[in-house]
Amino acid sequence: MVNNQSRREQRQAEAQREKEKLREKQRRGEGIGWGGKTLREQLAMLEDKTEATDHYAGLSDLSMKDDDPIRYEQLYSRLRGDLVTARETSKEVSATPIVEQEGELCYGLFTPEGDSIAVSTGIIVHVHTMSEAIKFMINHDYEDNPGIEPGDIFVNNDPHVGDVHPCDLMTLIPIFHDGELVAWAGGVNHVIDTGAIGPGSMNVSQASRFGDGAYYTARKIGEDFELYNSWRKEYPAKTRTPNFLKLDERTRVTGCLMIRDSVKNLIDQVGIETFKQLSREAIENGRRGFRTRIKRTMFPGTYRGASFVDALYEDQENVTREYANENHIMHAPSELHVREDGTFQVSFEGANKWGWHPYNCTPAAIQGGIWVMLTQTVIPNELVNDGAYYACDFHLPVGSWANTQNTETAHAYAWHFLVSAWAPLWQHLSRGYYARGFWEEINAGNANTSNWLQGGGIDQFDKLHAVNSFESACEGVGARYVEDGEPHAAAIWNPEGDMGDAEVWEMTEPLPFLGRAVKPNTGGAGRRAGGAGFESMRTVKDVSRWLLYEMGNGYMTSDGGLFGGYPAASGYILNAQIQTSRNGSRTRRTTHSTILILKAAISNPKSTAKSIGGRRASARPKNSPTTTCT
Repeated sequence: MVNNQSRREQRQAEAQREKEKLREKQRRGEGIGWGGKTLREQLAMLEDKTEATDHYAGLSDLSMKDDDPIRYEQLYSRLRGDLVTARETSKEVSATPIVEQEGELCYGLFTPEGDSIAVSTGIIVHVHTMSEAIKFMINHDYEDNPGIEPGDIFVNNDPHVGDVHPCDLMTLIPIFHDGELVAWAGGVNHVIDTGAIGPGSMNVSQASRFGDGAYYTARKIGEDFELYNSWRKEYPAKTRTPNFLKLDERTRVTGCLMIRDSVKNLIDQVGIETFKQLSREAIENGRRGFRTRIKRTMFPGTYRGASFVDALYEDQENVTREYANENHIMHAPSELHVREDGTFQVSFEGANKWGWHPYNCTPAAIQGGIWVMLTQTVIPNELVNDGAYYACDFHLPVGSWANTQNTETAHAYAWHFLVSAWAPLWQHLSRGYYARGFWEEINAGNANTSNWLQGGGIDQFDKLHAVNSFESACEGVGARYVEDGEPHAAAIWNPEGDMGDAEVWEMTEPLPFLGRAVKPNTGGAGRRAGGAGFESMRTVKDVSRWLLYEMGNGYMTSDGGLFGGYPAASGYILNAQIQTSRNGSRTRRTTHSTILILKAAISNPKSTAKSIGGRRASARPKNSPTTTCT
């Protein structure tokens, strides 16, 4: 306790010294960027140099890497290792299995302009979402108001600024040296409840963002590494699970401070100019590495595909607006244009319009989603940063579900469309691998994570509570060209996904397990079968005013097989309610037994040559029914 107190006081003293240097620069009319520039000036200069030279920040030569490659790798590995250490250490602060068991947490180190230098393991979708949030603050003059100073703490969960959906809360802390902003530390985790119209992190009954829960748009929430008292009061009051969210925030702040300390120590040892050069070269090296790998593994040309997924709302009681009482079919026609120089464009031209449902996406969500896929395909290594972002571009039609440009749209479960939309892209890459002879890299695609279990009410401890089971983070993996897919092993949005221990889920959810089992013969049929899914049976116990609902795909399986392989089996959910008698009187007691197949596929593999089976379990006959337990 004494050590923690002294470390906090030391950080605050450092922040005060940095502020004094910052004030001196401001009195001279200088900004907080490098060389006295404002952040907007620094960002504009970087973008101009990058566009003019086709090299990040105009770096045509990687002098540090070329002159002393061993030292370069040592320094970069140290940065990346510190990020991983921050994640593995700080996640033990969290009390939710979503973070502590399943690992829904990620950290990044960013340049002053907001480009990621390195990222930890975990939910790598946020390689770029945090970048967008930082750039939003720069482009909206946060340097002037509310100010960006040493010791400040910012939070964001607004998808239109930089996020996938509101339940991914991010914390951002600026890192200063001698009055200059030299980097940002950022952390994101998936929280258990956002205060939406329904309990759980990804409610699906709302028609607009006004049912999504609390939005915090790139908001300053603390100074001198201390949270504002107003924020401490407001934030927990907007959720059904205040204690869990408080610990989640401590998790993110802890990790960001660890990263800050690591960067400060590195600068003290190697000097600020070396750190600046390293941060620039790391991104340019990432850009070059990505393009080199694309040229090696893909033939130039256009790869086309499409996927569909349904969202069923007609005649459902939980629809909050009459005009939302309709069914939808999401259409994601995708084209991957691979250029000869190793860059590519992802196009969703032809995607259908946004809808009155929470499955809409923003460009930040789409861009973030591609990093999750690329880190499991093209760049499955530690060299993941925004360099790859500068090697590709996106065509997202305005007004479509992929780029709503409408701040009224809901985004709570953006992954419903996002996961399905990426299915053809796995196959685009695999066809390129096949043509180039990289058969071991071929993958029919990861599972469409479906059959989510959520709810809330008064729990077994007589407290207001919400639940969001993340067992679906452990889906089957698509078949490879050389072998069957791995069963119940990962999720497309978290390569390190884990279903979590049943005993730990039961500590936070009043849903005791009646059983868990692998669901055999559910991999898509083909010469190689997709990985099998699993099922869970649970019951509701000792609750009141309890609302339980499930969500996932409806009648459609959104992912087909590759090279003639068959799609995976559709998932299913069964609900059973029973009546019991107590003390001689008829008392209605509801027991909710839910059988969830999380990632399944079809059986009876075929022996057809070059046929690869699809993967995963899709979902359920209806998208989000509600069950009330009393």
